[in-house]
Amino acid sequence: MRAYTRSNNQTIVSNAVNMYEFLQDRFAWDPVQLTLEGMSKAMRCAGVCIADVLSLYNPEDNTWLTGSPTILRLENQDIALFAVDGQHVALFFGTLNTETPLTPKDANQPSFVWKSFTPAQYAIGRHVSSFSFGTSEKGLLTALEARFDDGGRITLCASGCTSTRAARRAPLARPAAQPARTSSALMSRTRRTQPRLAVA
Repeated sequence: MRAYTRSNNQTIVSNAVNMYEFLQDRFAWDPVQLTLEGMSKAMRCAGVCIADVLSLYNPEDNTWLTGSPTILRLENQDIALFAVDGQHVALFFGTLNTETPLTPKDANQPSFVWKSFTPAQYAIGRHVSSFSFGTSEKGLLTALEARFDDGGRITLCASGCTSTRAARRAPLARPAAQPARTSSALMSRTRRTQPRLAVA
């Protein structure tokens, strides 16, 4: 896997595994600033359309990798969320090369490929209206949530990714037909205008 970033209109290629290790090291000695930088960059991405949502997949047994990094592929860049421990996460901004499989150093472990995450397909093609964040008691990043202009959302955290469709509004109930009412004033006038019988 390789990560691509741009500088002065030039593409700089870096290894995504090394980037993940860098984020872990950065989290170990500067977690607060890492969190603040990630939040600030994410908020500047609002208004962009989501082109794809990707996760690591094992094609041998047709399973998704538990705890896999998740990529929000936007129109202009990727936001990749990496779990740095069992609770906290770190964000990478750039463009990941998802065409190259991830091959573990242990030959007994299966290779994984990047694949569009089917449980989150609802998010594809929707515009991000805003981002919100989950934090721990220490104020460190635990989740990234993208909110859509239709009311839905997608949430990324250390345990994976979930999406929530916009809630459909129930149709308005038609008011029950009310029986016709005659005003008391009209009834009063009706009583007063009734013909009187002549008395001989």
